Amino acid sequence: MTIGELLKKYRIEHEKTQKEWVGNIVSPSFYAKVEKNLSRISAEDLLGILRNNQVSIVSFVNSLDSREESVKNQESEVDKLITEAYYQGSKSDLEKISHLIKDSDLPDKDEQLMFITAYIALLNDDLKSLDEQIKSKLKNKIFSIVNFNETNAELYSNFMELYDLDSNLLITKRILQQFKGTNDVELQSLILAMISNLLFICVENKRYDGLEFFIKNANEIIVTPELFFYKNVLVFVEDLIDYHVRHDKASLEKCKLIIENIKLTGMTSYGNELSKFLKITE
Repeated sequence: MTIGELLKKYRIEHEKTQKEWVGNIVSPSFYAKVEKNLSRISAEDLLGILRNNQVSIVSFVNSLDSREESVKNQESEVDKLITEAYYQGSKSDLEKISHLIKDSDLPDKDEQLMFITAYIALLNDDLKSLDEQIKSKLKNKIFSIVNFNETNAELYSNFMELYDLDSNLLITKRILQQFKGTNDVELQSLILAMISNLLFICVENKRYDGLEFFIKNANEIIVTPELFFYKNVLVFVEDLIDYHVRHDKASLEKCKLIIENIKLTGMTSYGNELSKFLKITE
């Protein structure tokens, strides 16, 4: 049973219309799609609806599917909650999900709790504070993945800084070989972000050899409006590498121009982060 199906079941049991059930949390039209599994609800909104209707969060998660053979579906739905909360930037929701997992009978709850701890550290921009045992488990978990899908590739992209450069080169290459030629825009944006992260790490380590494979893969992805930001960041780090390798002042000026363009689009904080990185590595 999916989150949407279970929400519908609880709503009917409470004898409420969709409008009464969601209150002012989401629009009834959007919620109707959630019940039909046509849209995904964020962790923040889901928790809000449950609280609004006095539904126990623990009971809700434990009710996702009581059949033994569907435990994986239940875990998958909890994983979605964790991911949604992270991308909403909600540490409070991650902490609430952590509490409900602790009270659940999920077989892999220790692993899910580990990921929540790591995601909170990411939101705090403080992965270095993670316990060494958690770092080791995270690294081994991701490194042992044989076939990546979009979810665990994104997971790796988020935790790249835990790995040494050679490991990052190896894992990124595996992922690129697996998804080579994809036309999925979300995967393409993930690939571009991953390659950019890798190149930034190379600049920090002053390692510029053997990057042709990664840059070639990135440049094979055609620019579209959805990918424009990622392409801009990629060009920035490519020009920065070019400046370090060939000491070409023109490349440095292009980096500064890209930063200004990013700020003009409204992403001032990210532009400032690039400015700081440029000054540190210049």
